[in-house]
Amino acid sequence: MLLEDFENAQKRNPRFSLRSYAKHLGAPVSALSEALRGRVLMKPEKAAQYVAKFGFEQRRKDLLFALMNLPASTMKSRFVDRQRHPLLGDWAHAAVLHFFELDVQDKSAQAIAARLHLSFERVQEILQNLSQEGLLPKEGEIPPRPPSVEPPSYPEAALQDRANIDMILKRMQGPEQNAPFMTATTFTGSRQQFEMVIQEIQLLHGKAAALSSQGQQRERIYRLSVSLLPVDFTDKE
Repeated sequence: MLLEDFENAQKRNPRFSLRSYAKHLGAPVSALSEALRGRVLMKPEKAAQYVAKFGFEQRRKDLLFALMNLPASTMKSRFVDRQRHPLLGDWAHAAVLHFFELDVQDKSAQAIAARLHLSFERVQEILQNLSQEGLLPKEGEIPPRPPSVEPPSYPEAALQDRANIDMILKRMQGPEQNAPFMTATTFTGSRQQFEMVIQEIQLLHGKAAALSSQGQQRERIYRLSVSLLPVDFTDKE
């Protein structure tokens, strides 16, 4: 993408030189020349500084950040505050919200109910809730990208996930090709290592959001849910 960005700049201005591009990125000319030829690999942190100055749309930049295991610039806006978490932490509310991103013509309450296997009354209730929060697009508008929900460590979040298990069990009873991908790892470690794993999970959410924001056809609604918790109990607990 470095070469693509440089070539795009030259198309806009044929007199745009490698030296000009290096000055724009704040990079040494020699190092940039080697990178454009694929002879040297940049450190992710240094590459991120250059990516931020690319002339690409933000979602392509976010994809690069995610592929380099760096937080996307829009990650902060993807967290759901505690007030809205009871709404968007529920898989049904999140699925209905994301339904408006699908490449389908019929986005009526009846179509949503049939696609998500929810009752028509339940979908109407969800639509009303989302509308009251100002999250639904107005008629004729292109819907804004809904926030990716990363449930924080609220006590009510764990209680809410009990309801989400019903959705998982329903999927497991369906065709094998639609069965959820589930995996688990049990390990021992320190609190510091626990915090490091949490950071990696947050990066995973960012990578999933960046990958899904690219311009491919949107056929299905997926939910990525990760739980990390101690399974033993100390004397104080």
